[in-house]
Amino acid sequence: MKKLLVIALCLMLALPAFAMADATPITWSGTISVAPYLFGPWDEAKDIVVHPTEQLMKERYGLDVTFDVVFVENANYREIINTRIAGGTAPDVFIGGDAVVLSQYYDQGAIASWEVDFFKENAPATYEFLNNGGYQGRLKDYVDMFWKLACADDGKMTTVPYFDEQSAMPSKTLMYREDWLDALGVAHDSPDVLPKTLDDFVALLYRFANEDPDGNGVKDTYGCSESVVRAIFGAYGSSYNSRLWLEDGEGGLIASDVKESNKDALALLKKLYDDGVLDPEFVTGENNGGYWAVNHAFINGVIGASCHASIDHYRRPDVMGDNGGPVAIEWYAINGADSDFVYAPWPAGPDGEYGLEVGYPVSLGTGYAYDARLNDDPDKLAAIFKIMDIFGTDDEIMLLNCWGIEGEDYAVNEDGSLTNFLNTTDRNEKGIRVLRGLFGPEKVNSERGMFLDFYGDKTIKNRLDFFENDQCGMYRKNVVRGLLPSASEYNSELDTLRNETFVAIITGTQPLESYEDYVQEWMDRGGDILTEEANEWYAENK
Repeated sequence: MKKLLVIALCLMLALPAFAMADATPITWSGTISVAPYLFGPWDEAKDIVVHPTEQLMKERYGLDVTFDVVFVENANYREIINTRIAGGTAPDVFIGGDAVVLSQYYDQGAIASWEVDFFKENAPATYEFLNNGGYQGRLKDYVDMFWKLACADDGKMTTVPYFDEQSAMPSKTLMYREDWLDALGVAHDSPDVLPKTLDDFVALLYRFANEDPDGNGVKDTYGCSESVVRAIFGAYGSSYNSRLWLEDGEGGLIASDVKESNKDALALLKKLYDDGVLDPEFVTGENNGGYWAVNHAFINGVIGASCHASIDHYRRPDVMGDNGGPVAIEWYAINGADSDFVYAPWPAGPDGEYGLEVGYPVSLGTGYAYDARLNDDPDKLAAIFKIMDIFGTDDEIMLLNCWGIEGEDYAVNEDGSLTNFLNTTDRNEKGIRVLRGLFGPEKVNSERGMFLDFYGDKTIKNRLDFFENDQCGMYRKNVVRGLLPSASEYNSELDTLRNETFVAIITGTQPLESYEDYVQEWMDRGGDILTEEANEWYAENK
């Protein structure tokens, strides 16, 4: 109850969104160190960004600051940061990690905290942008979640969460082979005319398997493979090979591993397997090596439906005026330049559920924490947030830091979007984006910054436009954010039990009636402990 009260207090402080006057003058001066996510070290000799930004900060805002960019290898990032925290030499700003890591840091006294009003005062433009739901208010329904993630149990902020749609966009897209649809006389001029119910979808899978869609006179085709197994579980409101914590309809949570509806999904999949509609090699997946997103079974005409890859992997050439997405290139090489694939809606099950899982548009995974020593230097912490606001309101500084020099590092397109000329390593060497953590976790928190870095990207628009079609997005989310306390002890064994049991039932080596025994075994092996922890988390955070 105490935690709910302090979160409510945090939300009350945060909710009134209003335009504030310009931030108070910056009187602090000194060095700010930041350890962002970098693919390679910043090369001061090649720098075109960091020192010019320091000069602009001084000339325009009277801020005498030096930026110390700390390169920490990604593979050992957490270990190195923890060692520096213990030794009292942590950078001022570093990647905080997920909610569990951030909470541990805070409980250990390793990171700074501050009142919401302090953030409002020193970063008013950033505050307003986030509190109004980000770009064009698209994420206004997630503002409460933003503040819950930003605040510790005592109501103080400990981080500025990552707030955009990237992690909430469907990463897989259901699609069919166009030539097979044409051979069977199935209309596909829009998503609305394709199957939307599970019954109609399954009927089409049977046609793919039984009506010789490749026209070779041999029964050598299948309806689907492993990825569509996931879509069928999704139609029953569950998950095939990942654990989601879902509301149980009685005020608590249940793991997708043991939902009762799994039994119906398994029964259908067993029938598809027995009838030769589900590829008997489904256990090995649809990729035979190389780039993971290439679904060879689909591209090579073994199956007619797949959701192994995303719409951007199968991006058509006309979207960007290039050769298409990486998997589309492979498709055209095998099937010919005149061949095509068809994006499709997800089939809805008996209760109207469909799709796979998506993440939340608010996260802490790449969010930044602030060293605990800043608690004793509020002027420096205030300067850090004022700098964040400068990045969001000064377009010239934002463009320099995120894109470099026009004509040399990027070009401006007719629609106002930008085209980057450099790879990530070259950008880091020159100082481009090495001040992440000072302007935001990944992108600048402003309308212009988010447009240039995300919404103005034609590949992003291509995906978002398609998701607007009925049943073409995904919506199932893991209610529990972060790892449960006992997850590391039980997850691996329970994952193995689930995966082996589901495959055994589908292939008939284990009877469908054994599902209840599996549920009991899942609970006995630690599932009961995880369920208790999940419900404790839910009681405190819902």
